[in-house]
Amino acid sequence: MKPSYYFGAVQIIIGIFITIFIESVASGSLLFTEGILAEGLRKSIIERPKTAIGILLSIHTIAYLIYQRTTNTEKSKIVYNNICRAIFDSYIKDDLDIDNTQIRVTVFKAFHGYKFIGKMYTPKICTYLCQVGRHQSVQDKKNCKIHFLPNEGCVGICYNTAQVIHQEVAEYNEKKRENYYKNNEKVFNLNKRKIKRLNESSCSFLAFPINYFNSDDVFGVIIFDSTQKGKIEKFKTRELEEKVLNYSVFFNQNKDN
Repeated sequence: MKPSYYFGAVQIIIGIFITIFIESVASGSLLFTEGILAEGLRKSIIERPKTAIGILLSIHTIAYLIYQRTTNTEKSKIVYNNICRAIFDSYIKDDLDIDNTQIRVTVFKAFHGYKFIGKMYTPKICTYLCQVGRHQSVQDKKNCKIHFLPNEGCVGICYNTAQVIHQEVAEYNEKKRENYYKNNEKVFNLNKRKIKRLNESSCSFLAFPINYFNSDDVFGVIIFDSTQKGKIEKFKTRELEEKVLNYSVFFNQNKDN
């Protein structure tokens, strides 16, 4: 359901409550609450109309702020998905040397906030990278449900070094998946738990840092990943680096989530 529907429902409900409350104040008794609320509470609410109205308006304000935040997030998601699609269509879609169903393009953005990290899941304020956009040609589309810390995964290493990173690991084999896990642990500093949660079989990665215009600050990462080895290194070009730089206009200096 669209966020606007939820917010509309909240507006209607609060409007009904305010109408009932105004009628209740006029009649001197809180309507529709007899036998539900304690008599003392009903009387207290009627005697403090400003407080009751203030609470309802506060709920409305909170709902509005959540609605605005959700709407802005959805709009940003469309922009980031379109960035991924534009790169995919320009460099991958019509390339006859590769199977474009085995490659996807993803945008990760850096955020700053609380995360539960480490073996003990200790809460800590830190920088982390979260998927904000993705494009792939196959219809079984899967989003990345985990967040990467700096220097963790190809995404985190790219972010931490502010360098283009191309890396390949052992191809995934269901019978030898432990080798795949160990290779990822060694190359990308990923623990086995996160690798399993990724639920992917990519073995070839190419990541580009997204700098904010010409500054040294990195605000995100665009990454190609493929289940085929030796297919995406060809995209490690100055042309694509410059194209990624052009997309920095869609990123800002605010990393708060």
